[in-house]
Amino acid sequence: MDEITSALCRELDLQVVEALTAGNICDAVYRVATRESTLKILKVGNTPRTMAEIHNNLVGYAEIQRLGLPHFIPEIHSSGEFGSFAYILMEDCGLDFVARTRTKSDPASLYLQLVTAMKSIYHKTLHPSRCAKESVLRVATNARGQYLSSTQFTVI
Repeated sequence: MDEITSALCRELDLQVVEALTAGNICDAVYRVATRESTLKILKVGNTPRTMAEIHNNLVGYAEIQRLGLPHFIPEIHSSGEFGSFAYILMEDCGLDFVARTRTKSDPASLYLQLVTAMKSIYHKTLHPSRCAKESVLRVATNARGQYLSSTQFTVI
């Protein structure tokens, strides 16, 4: 654990329980315990790439909140973006999907749950809009134009 994470844990009164390795971009992701022994996830970034990842997480979570869909994101307990680092302290949602498939006697049932949840999310978030229809029409018009320009031949 680096100095920034150690200082952050002291400041937030957290105890690292374990380092998590399933992260994609941020390599400093920890399961931590609060003074009340509640488990949370602490994600820390101190490089431009990892700080951008945390920034994008926060922007994405805010947008999901704005859309009225807070049940699709973990609860954010604390976060910060500073000159040399950024962090998020959030709800611990348990094992990631791949880890759960390795520990479950019937992993196929997890895939069924995932597909069912994704279908529910799709229906809850599907909002037909004029902008979406215009975008599809623009893509179709561009594709048609490209097709027509590629099929025109000059006869000599």
